[in-house]
Amino acid sequence: MVFAVATLGLIGFVKTIPAMVRRARDRSQRLGTPDRIEDHGLVTLRGTVKQLGTPLTAPLTGRGCVAYRATGRTFTKVGHRKEVDAEETETAMTPFVLVTKHGEVTVDGTTCELPTRSEPIIPRKLELEQKFMKRVMLIGSADTAGFDEIVVKPGMKIAVYGVVREEVTSSGGETGFREAPKQLRISGEPIVIDLD
Repeated sequence: MVFAVATLGLIGFVKTIPAMVRRARDRSQRLGTPDRIEDHGLVTLRGTVKQLGTPLTAPLTGRGCVAYRATGRTFTKVGHRKEVDAEETETAMTPFVLVTKHGEVTVDGTTCELPTRSEPIIPRKLELEQKFMKRVMLIGSADTAGFDEIVVKPGMKIAVYGVVREEVTSSGGETGFREAPKQLRISGEPIVIDLD
């Protein structure tokens, strides 16, 4: 009996191996840094965040940033434990520059995916949490709710995944045999930002 259960468990694990390998391959392709960039290709570029314009303000901590994901959740008591009753997440981004080995790359968009896991906010700012709850229409009190937030700030090392475009910049009047300088821009859906 025990042998049969162990055998079934092993067969189930072996069947999941191709899916695990496929996910690992997809992630490594997404996170790899290309040596050559093709216009309108999907790429992952690594570099350091540089502020481009007016920073965003993260709603739960009040920190200046270029991107954030903030989550609030309310709970219901079920017996001796709490269960999530409602959850709302807000994600925002402002265009910024990524300083890479390929030069400065503009990362353009108003929203992104941030797959990195958030951490609880310590110390908490109840007045900001209550404003966030009101804005995202979470009903309840901030002191009994749960919150987490992740921010992308200038100076952070990150990886950005998206569609890259080569754009010709104005060359200052010099024409002829030289190729016009190009600026790289990552845009499109989705832009994924991974923290290094």
